[in-house]
Amino acid sequence: MKKATLLFIITTFFSVTSVSAHAFDGKRKGFQIGLGIGAHSSELIYKNNFTQSEIEPEQNLAVAFLIGYGFSNRVVGYLGGKGGSILVNEHEASLAIGGIGASLYLTELSPSLYLTGLVGNATLALDGEEDIDNDSGDGWLVGIGYEVSDRLHLELSHAQADLTDPNNSADTSTLESSFLTLQYIWY
Repeated sequence: MKKATLLFIITTFFSVTSVSAHAFDGKRKGFQIGLGIGAHSSELIYKNNFTQSEIEPEQNLAVAFLIGYGFSNRVVGYLGGKGGSILVNEHEASLAIGGIGASLYLTELSPSLYLTGLVGNATLALDGEEDIDNDSGDGWLVGIGYEVSDRLHLELSHAQADLTDPNNSADTSTLESSFLTLQYIWY
């Protein structure tokens, strides 16, 4: 990812997080929306013995998004996901995992430790390829986080997905990704 794009994303993230959202009351109960940025490390295990795909072992930019509802100050349900950029066989690609999730905060007020998880769908797409050529499949994500202050979350999570090539169902792979994200959640 180009340095200018990364700088734009970081600047936008901190500009948005510094603006007060008057529509929200500061309690986790109720409507929530969140954005995050961080890093991820991923591994692709290709299950076909004839061809090997490899992801370069390096940390890459990751993003996170959620929209949800707090049923109480401790239990939150959401639709969300995480994604990032990677290199697969020296080609730029993108990965994403998203679905339905929940978070359980251990205390009513921040700072608080919390557990989170989601189940849903994952995709791996080579940049510049048609959407119909994206590998996809079922996936899950689990994580632990800490709400450092009201609305500011630091989260470590791990995702796994079983992906299938849409053109050849015999070509399957397992994608494993670990994410470290800093998220701001408006509530």
